[in-house]
Amino acid sequence: PGEEIYCDEHGRVRVQFPWDRLGQDDDKSSCWVRVTQAWAGATWGHMAIPRIGQEVVVSFLDGDPDQPMITGRSYHIVNRPPYRLPEFKALSPLRSKEHHGKRHNELRLDDTTGQISAALMSDHDHTALHLGYLTHPRHFGGQPRGQGFELRTDTHGVIRAGGGLLLTTELRARAVQHHTDLAETAERLQTAQQYHTTFARVARDHLAQEGGDQDEVGEALKAQHDAICGYAGNPEANRFPELADPQLVLASPTGIATTTPESTHIACGEHLGLSTGGHTSLAIGKRLLISASRGVRQFVQSMGWRLV
Repeated sequence: PGEEIYCDEHGRVRVQFPWDRLGQDDDKSSCWVRVTQAWAGATWGHMAIPRIGQEVVVSFLDGDPDQPMITGRSYHIVNRPPYRLPEFKALSPLRSKEHHGKRHNELRLDDTTGQISAALMSDHDHTALHLGYLTHPRHFGGQPRGQGFELRTDTHGVIRAGGGLLLTTELRARAVQHHTDLAETAERLQTAQQYHTTFARVARDHLAQEGGDQDEVGEALKAQHDAICGYAGNPEANRFPELADPQLVLASPTGIATTTPESTHIACGEHLGLSTGGHTSLAIGKRLLISASRGVRQFVQSMGWRLV
């Protein structure tokens, strides 16, 4: 009593036949009845146990009334489809319901003309992955929400890649290149690394730096660049050279912006390299505080140094 799902260790259920006048809609209304699944293997496959109240289709193996088997399920006036029909006839959802609850998990394929999409959704904290033509859930009207993909949740989210992660807005139309291709990014990083090496040499020539002061930074940036580009690969075996170490690479052909109303903390165990091909501007609302344990070195190649 009070159960929504009642089965045995083999996934068999009991049924109430509409022609059975003696059955009491309980666990004695029939023998255990096997359920065909779309995919069944030894500890693998598809599993969806019929729930109490669902209408099932029962067949009999070889016409034997002692060998009933559930071969399908059907909607009716009480068990309604997940979405209104015929309005949403282009949707192909796989939607489950929370046991003793009202929330759902859903895989939804939307083949609406010109608006195809796929979504994997859970009502728990409104967590979802949306792909393609983004809309609000169709039963709320299907208003457009954008195009591409959205991975969202009302609680915590984590992206974790033990071999390295590339976040980029560089276009790879139709996914022609391999997924870690970062040629433009590597070229820009190499140019920036050369800035450090070149300017360090000029500063050292003018006695503004000691030998090795900025060289360590340049060497560290070169080692990082080499690890990002990778050392070897075997495309035939689906192995590509990029991200030889678990580096995190952020790249964009037009710009990267970060903002927060609170604080930002950048921490490095070794070196921090900042490279710009143009100006570097600091706009500070209060004070600029610089603390260095082993000295400050400044060098200007031309046009002088002005401090007011």
